[in-house]
Amino acid sequence: MTLLLPLLVSACGSDDDAIGAPADAGFSVSSTSLVDGAMQPAQYSSRCAGQDRSPQLSWRNVPTGTQSLALTIHDRDAPTGSGFWHAVVADLPPALTGLDEGALQPASGAPFRNDAGAAGYSGACPPDGQIHRYDITVHALRVPKLASMLPPDASPALVGLVIAGNSLGQATLTALAGKGTLGSGPDEPEPAGFVLTSGDAPGGKFGNAQFAPAAAGFGCDGGNLSPQLAWSGAPAGTRSYAITMLDLDAPTGSGFWHWVMADLPASVQSLATNAAAVPPAGVLSVRNDAGMTGYGGICPPSGTSHRYELTVHAIAVDNLAQMLPPQPSPALVGFVIRGNSLGKATLIVTGSR
Repeated sequence: MTLLLPLLVSACGSDDDAIGAPADAGFSVSSTSLVDGAMQPAQYSSRCAGQDRSPQLSWRNVPTGTQSLALTIHDRDAPTGSGFWHAVVADLPPALTGLDEGALQPASGAPFRNDAGAAGYSGACPPDGQIHRYDITVHALRVPKLASMLPPDASPALVGLVIAGNSLGQATLTALAGKGTLGSGPDEPEPAGFVLTSGDAPGGKFGNAQFAPAAAGFGCDGGNLSPQLAWSGAPAGTRSYAITMLDLDAPTGSGFWHWVMADLPASVQSLATNAAAVPPAGVLSVRNDAGMTGYGGICPPSGTSHRYELTVHAIAVDNLAQMLPPQPSPALVGFVIRGNSLGKATLIVTGSR
């Protein structure tokens, strides 16, 4: 991982708020699989009586100088904290002008694992009563082989970071799926009196101890220590806690998860600085978007400030790990957290370079 990360510095230095760059005039994508803008049963997950077949896609007017294409499908409304990546595929040839229905499987380009943990496409399956928006985006890239710049098990957000740093333009088609009300439904409750604080964020700002180390290759030289946290006032019935830390401003299309931890006993009310390095027994430590288990230090682009959302979630069950597959994505853990949450307390901290 260390040898690959220096190649990501250009992406980390992007000041764009969203993945990629503006599309050139006329660069567009369409699909014959959609009916009135909606996905059909074939595009749904088998968990929702679908077939897990990626939609047919056609695109035109790719920007001049395109060396390869990438394709992403992202559910912006998934109740995870960061949406849900259903497909992330790179290294499609620049002359390609479309894909047949069902083509987004491992045989197409270089497929990275999506948030369901599978290579290729995983079908839509919004919760009952919700309509979700799925952003289908074709990215025109200035490099011929994006996969060579990344580890093979790179997270969708890490792939998105490198896409952003190498994009000539993008074209997006938004598809709908589900029945009911548009959006992700109600957020977790924020009970009065449930409070989260950190002794490592004086004035609401992280110090160098929470930044990424030089070895990560992002251009920072920090201590890579998870911040000290303390909380109080959790709602009645809390059986365990989860801790999450999301960079809200990372140019990936879904932010960037720096820390996801679950199954902290309800008796725990604080975590010391660098607790992520040696978590309490029985705790679920999730691989973050940088690909490391535990905490991954921050490193916003030079000359900028990013917002980092620290959250303690009060959970109604003792064990979330038993509801999850091995090595779940942060987004999948976020989905299970929200499905079992009694409430949350949030602290926004900035990090600046």
